[in-house]
Amino acid sequence: MEPTPDTEQGVLISQVEETHLDHTESDQTPTRSNKWLLLSAAAVLLLTGSVGLYQWNREEPTEFNEHVSRRTQSKRPFYKATDGPLNVKLDLISPDALGGYQKCRDMRKALKEAAKLHANFIIQRNARQGNHFITPFPVVLNSVAVASRPVALRAEVSTASVSASSAAAPTPVTETDFETNNQEEGVDEADISKSDGTYVYTAYGDLLIVLDTDGNEVYRLRMPPIEPDEFDPLDEKEVTKDEPEDEPEVADKQPKDEVPIAVASPSEGVPIAIARPAVSASFIAPRRFVQRARIVAILLDIESERLSVVVSGYGHSIRRSLTIYPEHKGGVFSSFGNTHVRVYNTKSLTNKRTLTFMGFQNLNGNYRSARSIGKNAHIVTNTNMNNYQYLEGPLARFQAEFKDLDDDEYIAAAKKKAKGLVNTYAAQILKELQLRGNCKNTVKVVLLQQGLSTDNDMMNVTYSSGILNGYAEITSFDMSAKFRRKQIRAKKSGMFLPTSWFQVYASQTMMLLAGQGRHFQPDLSVYEEETYLVGFRLHGAKSSAAAIGSVPGYILNSFSLDHHEDTIRVATSSRAQFRSIRKTNSEGRTFFSREQVTETTNQLFVLSLPEKNGAIMKELGRVEGLGEKDEQIFAVRFLNKVAFVVTFRRTDPFYTIDLSDPTDPKVVGELKISGFSNYLHPINDDQSQVLAIGQEADPKTGRQIGLQVSLFDVSDLSNPSLLTKYVVNDDPSARSYSSSNAQWEHRAFRYLDESKILIIPVSLRTFGQNPENRENFDGFWTFNISPDKIERTYTISHVDAQRIYNYCWYPARLQARSFVFEGNLMTLKSHSVLSHSLTDGEKNWGLELD
Repeated sequence: MEPTPDTEQGVLISQVEETHLDHTESDQTPTRSNKWLLLSAAAVLLLTGSVGLYQWNREEPTEFNEHVSRRTQSKRPFYKATDGPLNVKLDLISPDALGGYQKCRDMRKALKEAAKLHANFIIQRNARQGNHFITPFPVVLNSVAVASRPVALRAEVSTASVSASSAAAPTPVTETDFETNNQEEGVDEADISKSDGTYVYTAYGDLLIVLDTDGNEVYRLRMPPIEPDEFDPLDEKEVTKDEPEDEPEVADKQPKDEVPIAVASPSEGVPIAIARPAVSASFIAPRRFVQRARIVAILLDIESERLSVVVSGYGHSIRRSLTIYPEHKGGVFSSFGNTHVRVYNTKSLTNKRTLTFMGFQNLNGNYRSARSIGKNAHIVTNTNMNNYQYLEGPLARFQAEFKDLDDDEYIAAAKKKAKGLVNTYAAQILKELQLRGNCKNTVKVVLLQQGLSTDNDMMNVTYSSGILNGYAEITSFDMSAKFRRKQIRAKKSGMFLPTSWFQVYASQTMMLLAGQGRHFQPDLSVYEEETYLVGFRLHGAKSSAAAIGSVPGYILNSFSLDHHEDTIRVATSSRAQFRSIRKTNSEGRTFFSREQVTETTNQLFVLSLPEKNGAIMKELGRVEGLGEKDEQIFAVRFLNKVAFVVTFRRTDPFYTIDLSDPTDPKVVGELKISGFSNYLHPINDDQSQVLAIGQEADPKTGRQIGLQVSLFDVSDLSNPSLLTKYVVNDDPSARSYSSSNAQWEHRAFRYLDESKILIIPVSLRTFGQNPENRENFDGFWTFNISPDKIERTYTISHVDAQRIYNYCWYPARLQARSFVFEGNLMTLKSHSVLSHSLTDGEKNWGLELD
């Protein structure tokens, strides 16, 4: 089907074609077909279309035509552009887009078309800017590393804050609660510490440490070391902490064979020790930097007695061992192999006090999140795309071959060069994908947009958000399986994204990836925020792309997403947008003025989720107008047919929203109080009360004052009320700051339903005083929760107050977590593990990991 007569514009057409696009180069069908990585390239363009950039010129829109194949009677819309140096033809989103490819050569063709669109934008932009323009080197964003915070030398406990009533007649606490505080029932979230009720498994840098509930360190295992030229997945070591590590001060004095390696029996390893540098009165002496792997997540299946450990840091070594990368370019996937997963059998801990190594797998990209449903694990990773080396850089005007060319000559020369570049680019992506997957598991490369009018519009839309800008992958496997030759047999689904950052949510049957993008609004000349949603259906130890959609605004975190029955609920905030306006003053001088064109808005959407795969999520209903002027969403919690939303700028409107009718969601109650909440946790069997962790704030200025714990009554949705709250400091003039990791990390939060006890990590800092008088604290607080009062009971310090700012440590730290075993509270933070009785606050034992 030919495009409309206006050949100077790109057009949107819909038809079914059985023939492939014409190409001068030959397509080679890849030969390897592991069942993994490829559910990705499709969404690359799939999610690109709705993100917009500045239009270099405005033209009248062309029509959107639909045609039906006589043979299949199915529609397949596509976009065709002839306005740029290279002709481009890309499929638009349709029901079969999520089904993947039957042949890898079809995927390669789609990748080439995406690269052509990208190259068109680069060439035309460079031509407009002239030969004086030098393309800036791009900033490649990698996964965010968690920064270590200074902590004290030894752990101590203070029980001075025990209330008079509890001190006089403490109520015995015998409750046990050790499971992760998960967002969804039946979906276990990966965490840095896990427990099966008998042992606690925790990550400490590159060490996996196993403790029992009596304070004994049962086992510690160091992950395989990072080598500059090779990576041996069997080179793990059992270690002890009683002897100094054999590590010379100068790197060139350490022959590779000086450290014994347990190759024959990787499960047992060779005992060595972690380093214990000499400690002076004020500091720890600096040591030679040693690059180490880092455990980033743990999954545990108690029934099958399997432990999955996700490790980061081996990517460089793995990539160096491969021969598929062009010299001086590296791969298109910038972080291939950065994530490594290892599975252990925990049954041997009882008799042999060791973990049995079962198998491993190298994953593409940086670790993002993971879930397990029963014995089935689903690990999400993402990687950035090295587009600069393959497309952007080679077409830059500063290249020698383009020197001294005028704009027309540059376009002609760059067009000729781009034809070869797009072939190389697409072929390289397929090479890297085939290391871990096949094309059938890759979402088709399509455009989500259906209303752009011109080729320039489409190029700006796709380039601005980055077609093939990121790659997301879901790796699924059965943790209880027998792994042949120590290799985990996994199934993978992947997709390309217009963004390198996304949030992950999972129910028992659906996993959602929510990526950030921007949509150009030509009437206002601004970029509006957009969230792209891609749903993967989970069935056993595999996933498949099921649905896709988008909503205005950005989500806060995974709690902004929810899957309920056949709907997806999403809460977003759209920040105020500004534009620059060119003006002329009375003297005739031109200047730019910043003008606000949109207000900050908050909204909640209900989208349809059809039962069959290959569907578009369609809006069923929405709630708009949440929050006061300039407020944004700070907390969200979905509970069946109800949602709670907190917005904030100076005060905290707490909204209750009725979702019983998906087509007509509505706000039924609102409560305005000072401060705000970050995390909302339902309590009681009927979920009639909500416990909240957040910050108190000055209602006049909005300045945060201190940590706040609140209890809301939501038994009457039309009339929510604040029952009681606890504020660390309610004096706006105080020079102090208090917070809890539980505000932004729900897995650090623990509430005992039977005992009505809240356990959270707390950090307290004071400023401007003599160090001897500063009230500094880093540890845990416990609270008794009742409708009448929130009462702080015990403070458990993991840090000496005077040493917080003066000491450094072994390059690892424990993230704040807690477990309760028969009324005894085990807390992990920084470098120590402590146990205290929840009945009287007495210390049972303490353990330092260094």
